[in-house]
Amino acid sequence: MEKKISELAPARIERTEVKVYVSAGAPLEADVTVRYQVPDASWVPLYDARLASGGKTAAPALELTRRASIQQASGESWDDVALTLSTTRPTAGASAPELRPMTVDFEPEFVPRPMASPAPASVSARSMADDGAMAEAAGESAPEEPARKLKAVVRQVNAEIMTAPFQALFAVPGRTTIANTGEAKRVQLQTDLIEPELAVKTTPKEDAKAYLYAKLMLPKTSSPMLPGEVSLFRDGTFVGTNKLPVLSPGEEHELGFGIDDLVRVKHALLEEKRGETGLISTSKTDSRNYRITIKNMHERAVNLVVFDQIPASQNQDIRVELNSRTPPTKQNVEDKRGVLAWESKLEPDGEQVIDFGYRVTWPSAKTVIYR
Repeated sequence: MEKKISELAPARIERTEVKVYVSAGAPLEADVTVRYQVPDASWVPLYDARLASGGKTAAPALELTRRASIQQASGESWDDVALTLSTTRPTAGASAPELRPMTVDFEPEFVPRPMASPAPASVSARSMADDGAMAEAAGESAPEEPARKLKAVVRQVNAEIMTAPFQALFAVPGRTTIANTGEAKRVQLQTDLIEPELAVKTTPKEDAKAYLYAKLMLPKTSSPMLPGEVSLFRDGTFVGTNKLPVLSPGEEHELGFGIDDLVRVKHALLEEKRGETGLISTSKTDSRNYRITIKNMHERAVNLVVFDQIPASQNQDIRVELNSRTPPTKQNVEDKRGVLAWESKLEPDGEQVIDFGYRVTWPSAKTVIYR
């Protein structure tokens, strides 16, 4: 009977009551609009970056498409609604965090505490048996729930963009329906056409391959970009995914588009010597010389950046000298000690050879380690 009564009961619906107190000097008619925030409703930015690498006569081009993945489980039905997406993040907080005072003091002395008397064996055994029975009962009464499947519903529409000093609003045209089940719906927001600067980068010490990079600048007439995942396409082929940070109009960022097989890279150890110098105060030495060879098989010139490194000394008694027939363009790249970079423009069918090395000297009574 209780089961039948529960089946007849209406579904539980949560409602919010809003009271508006109006003081008017005369009778009037007015429309009242109530705006409120609901939980479990959000959208996530997604991006497509489609690079046309160009050729001997064609310039490279980059098409950057913004999308939004929207989902909601607010308890309300969003049927045939006018939808506007905002780049503001109200849940991220409105104020900077405050710092607490940081102190330093001596570690307190450890004072051993007296051990408690052991519990009777019968009580411990009974407790263990009770715990086992509870665990067994819990296992029987709590079967595993089947994994919840999320089905993506994809729909692409162009959005009208309204920019403000601190945010961008994307007004999705027409009416949209989003299920109250957490299912994701995708809409297309905006597409920017960008003229990228291409470069080939390689770190042959770790990987003797060249990678194609595109430097993009967000148009100043565009809107800010939120961080999100970007799908990368090169000449119509999917090459992988990456992450985009927060970008403002006019800001630059580089994206990698995979291995460039038309740029060949070789890395070789030419010489390795260890020895001692000095008569009264002897020192040990470790010398190594390398050769990096890069060949451009493209029909066009490429901007090339080669990275390598020398050890960075952590002690004043350890001296590191750079021996390079090909001086690096930059040292300590991005404030990373010992990281070197050679920048150049490699013509079609051209080849570049980089010869460099280093010498480490330290007192013979000590031993060095490379980390």
